[in-house]
Order: sequence, then C-alpha cells, then structure tokens
Amino acid sequence: MKYFEGIRRKFFGETEPKTEAGGQDDLVDTAPLPANILQTVEGDLRSGGYYAGGAQVTGRQRKENEDSLLVLTTSEIGEDSMPEFGLFCVADGAGGHGHGELASALALRTVARYLIKEQFLQQLDPLGRSSTLSVKEIMHRAFELADSTVNTGAKGGLTTLTTVLLHGNHLTIGHVGDTRAYLIHGGRIQLATRDHSVPWRLVEIGQLTPEEARKHPQRNLLWNAVGKGENLFVDVFTYPVPSGGYLLLCSDGLWSEILDSDLPQFTEKFIDPYVTCEAMVQQADFSSGSDNITAVLVAFSAEYGKDRQYPSSEYFPGPGS
Repeated sequence: MKYFEGIRRKFFGETEPKTEAGGQDDLVDTAPLPANILQTVEGDLRSGGYYAGGAQVTGRQRKENEDSLLVLTTSEIGEDSMPEFGLFCVADGAGGHGHGELASALALRTVARYLIKEQFLQQLDPLGRSSTLSVKEIMHRAFELADSTVNTGAKGGLTTLTTVLLHGNHLTIGHVGDTRAYLIHGGRIQLATRDHSVPWRLVEIGQLTPEEARKHPQRNLLWNAVGKGENLFVDVFTYPVPSGGYLLLCSDGLWSEILDSDLPQFTEKFIDPYVTCEAMVQQADFSSGSDNITAVLVAFSAEYGKDRQYPSSEYFPGPGS
C-alpha cells in the first residue's frame, strides 16, 4: 500500500525505498518554497467524494517564505470501507533568522503526526481498537505537543496553525492565530475560525467592524500563537461537511487582500481546487505581495456521505454558528 508506506516514511522515520525516476512522494512536503515561485499541490483521490489542492507564493515583496501547508487525502473503496479521513493544515511562522519557517514546519508536522497516529492508524487497526479520547481532546493534545516542540526546537519562533481533520461527515478544526478556515456553499461564505489578534478582539466586543480589522495597522499583533510556551489557547470547532461545497484554509496574506465576499467567485469560476487556489494566491500577490500567501481548498461532491452511515460526532459550533 504505497500511500501508507509514504506516511510511515514521513512521520515515523522509516527509510524510503529506491524508486524509478519520476516517482513522487505520497505526502506533500511542508518545507518552505523558493521566493516568487508559485507552487501548487493537487490531491488525486476523487473516489471518496472530495478533492483537495493547494497553492503558495512567497510574495513579490518578500524574500523568505515562513508559511507551510499540508494536504493529506485518503480513500478506501470496498464493502466494509472505513470512513473518509483527510488532514489539511496551514501555518504562518514568525521570528526572524529562519525561526519562523522552522516554527511553522515543526508545528504542522507535529500536529499531523499525532493526529495520524491517534485517528487514522486507529482506523487501520485490524482488531478494531480505537482511542479512548474524544476528537476534541485529541486535537487539543496535538496542539499542546506542537507548542512544546516549537518552543524547544525553534527558539524565538512562533507560528499560527489552522488544522482541519476530516473524519466521516464531520470537519473538526483546531486553530491558533490568524490563519483562517472558511466554509463555502451555494455562493455563501462562513468564517469558521476567529482571529487571535488584537483587532479581532475589538471586533468581538463591538469596537471595530471586520472590514476595519482587516486593514488595521495592528492586524498582525497576535495575543495567541503556537510556541509561546505557556497559556496556549486552542479553539476547537466541529462542523458537518458542506456537501456540494468547499472548505478553504488560508494565511493572512490571502484574506487581507481578498474580501471574504469575493472568495466564492473563485470557486464558481474554476473547477479544480488546485487551479482555484492558484488563482487566489496570484490575485493576492498581484494586489500587494507584501506577505507570504497560502491557500488550501477542499471540494466536496453533492453526494458526499449519502451512501454511508457514519457514527455520530461531538459538535462544537464555531463563530457565527
């Protein structure tokens, strides 16, 4: 099973076997990308009823890229197949001297490894053993582990992190910082996370509008980030999968340049998620290019989940629910 071998190599340190020229890793590398080069990632597992892609640019005015992204999709077809599992992450590091890019990569990989171990590998257990922890508890522990890893492994580095776990017909979002998750359906968009920034706190208490916060001079001032080492606050929300709709993750380099209300236009114009992400990041780069820009988009078929009976899940409504 080539896909599973890829997971073991990337997350559990196993040696990669030699492959013929032209072979590709099954898991997207999270290393930062060269400056001013548009990179896209495309998921090719469509049979499960969803399709994912991502794109990233450093930004015309930036020399270093401190964003990281991860797109992990799975699919199993059979009489007794397991629920769909997907993992999608965007992280935006800060810290200088390379610590920002290290922080974002460490946080993303740590969370991914823990979630794969506690969720996906549990589903593959031939004896049917499962974790005694709830999905919410697993997500919290993953972020706490990432916080400790960044604090010790990237001294002086901090990072935002938004992680979405697709399990069956639910999306559980773990979130710290001001990277964002959106749900798009029927031409309407819902912000599924809240920014852990000073301006957004002013929005929550009614002193600013979201549009004023978007261009506020202190919009990058965060009160919460992975790597702070103490009093980390992790938001965990669970939503039903938007069948026939989309999940969008992005860094502030995207949402600060494209209005929320304009984002559905991209999903209406383009078919494939990776092409849509490419168009989004190029538009944001053209508008400013003053920051790293990252987007991950997951498209769900209108029939997603209708042919299966999934177990019930805890529901943790997010902002605006």
